[in-house]
Amino acid sequence: MRQEELIKFVGVPVDAVIMNSRMVIRGVIDKVEDGYVRFSSIEDLFVLVHGRRLSIRLMLAGSFMELEELLQRVLIPCNLFESCRQRKLKA
Repeated sequence: MRQEELIKFVGVPVDAVIMNSRMVIRGVIDKVEDGYVRFSSIEDLFVLVHGRRLSIRLMLAGSFMELEELLQRVLIPCNLFESCRQRKLKA
């Protein structure tokens, strides 16, 4: 995706599909600049393994908090994003 497309999703809950659908990040995009995306919060991270989408959060349980802090510091290149959609919040 282009930087201009991703800027529309700053500050809203999203499901971001990256790396040819191999990974989905469910969270909130903090900022998009210089061709990179940073998340302010990450609710869950899914990876594709043998055709099934597995939740890293469930697999790591208590350790997910440390992984979330690490991922919030990582800058992900915009060109790795395949699609991004706004999630509807449950009432």
